[in-house]
Amino acid sequence: MLFAYNHNKQLVSVKHYSPEETYYCPDCGDKLIFKQGVIKIPHFAHRKKINCEGLSEGETQEHLQLKQLFWTSGHSSGESWQLEKPLPELKQRPDLLYKRTAAEIQCSTLKIPRLIQRFEGYRTGGYQDWWLLGPNLWPKKNWSVLQKHFCAYNENNGIHLWLIDTNGIRLLSHIHRINQHYFYAERRIPFQSMPLLDVYQMDSQRKLVFHPTYQEVQTRKQYLAAKLIAFDDTVKPLQQFLYLERQHLLHLPDWMYWPSQYSFIYNDACIIFRYLYSQSPEKPASVIHRFEQFCLSNKIDWYFPRIEKEEIWNGLLAETRRFILQH
Repeated sequence: MLFAYNHNKQLVSVKHYSPEETYYCPDCGDKLIFKQGVIKIPHFAHRKKINCEGLSEGETQEHLQLKQLFWTSGHSSGESWQLEKPLPELKQRPDLLYKRTAAEIQCSTLKIPRLIQRFEGYRTGGYQDWWLLGPNLWPKKNWSVLQKHFCAYNENNGIHLWLIDTNGIRLLSHIHRINQHYFYAERRIPFQSMPLLDVYQMDSQRKLVFHPTYQEVQTRKQYLAAKLIAFDDTVKPLQQFLYLERQHLLHLPDWMYWPSQYSFIYNDACIIFRYLYSQSPEKPASVIHRFEQFCLSNKIDWYFPRIEKEEIWNGLLAETRRFILQH
């Protein structure tokens, strides 16, 4: 950590470290030691591993460096971000705080229950929490459950995720999945190129517009057919549901196979939502209820605690109506 309390309960930067002073953890009150090496940034640390709830991770050199780069970038544009300011009412200490926006730079894994606890703390305290993932947590071919927990949603950027490295900040927006592949728009913002709050509130300037071809629909059906033949657990509930409706997963109207900007959350189950809507377009509340029951009964888990389900349901309704009009 880059700040600690002195014996007068004053928050002191590591830059003002004095060997004659004693320093304490702002979260647990334990005595801290000063660390400095040829490579490592000077910082305070616990004398030994303890269960300090204010710390989600042992601070790596990468984490310390990214916090400093973020802080410097903010101050270069006149934003007075505070490093490691304790929030006693929440029992949390964000990496950086400016007004009511708490920036958290996550460089290593942590337990999901603790992560959700931190999400809830910021929410109940009225703070906007901005989570940025360091390179070790960046998504690659597949997305982990942990990575999905950090995703957020708004109308301009769709489902999105923030990343950070020594070159600056990245926004992955409009994340969606087609068959087994993931797609998104990426925007890179170098440090000190614009105010950080403007970065946080930016529009990705990209809207998803789907105009699937006949061949793309056939490819989608072939993908689903292969999963049915393999008795894949992800599509078996879809076929069972449609069978009871006297339907078949591979013989629905073509528009039901079009890509969805919400497939990152629901995968192939978006087809069931569209089918339900086609049966009761005048009863959207009933459609949502039946779809939620389908998800619950088939253990389609919700891995997005930072996204309100109602926003996604309303988005699915709007998308489905639009597809019907385009069809």
